Amino acid sequence: LEESFGEGLIDENLNKQEQVLLQKDIVEQFALVAPGEDAETRAELAELILCMLLTKSKPWQVKRELEGFLGERADFFVRQLAAHLRGPWLRARRARAGATPKAAASRRIQ
Repeated sequence: LEESFGEGLIDENLNKQEQVLLQKDIVEQFALVAPGEDAETRAELAELILCMLLTKSKPWQVKRELEGFLGERADFFVRQLAAHLRGPWLRARRARAGATPKAAASRRIQ
């Protein structure tokens, strides 16, 4: 597992709207890894993980916490979550903020 989920990606300064969107993404990630879990359980686990992310927990710590729920799938889930945070979630967050490198460059050209 990686040492962190990404420096500066998520911290206690993440606004409420971004927290809600991130929690929704985590629920969706759970649905892929544990489709048999009910929606309430996925939502509770997503809330736990969001809190862990906001307090800068390490991936191994999140994995350890989830092993009781996901068993061997915890490692896969944490890897998928890390990839999602560094990829789709980060791009969407930047787009919501109106500041993607390509968008900024194209605005200057026009």
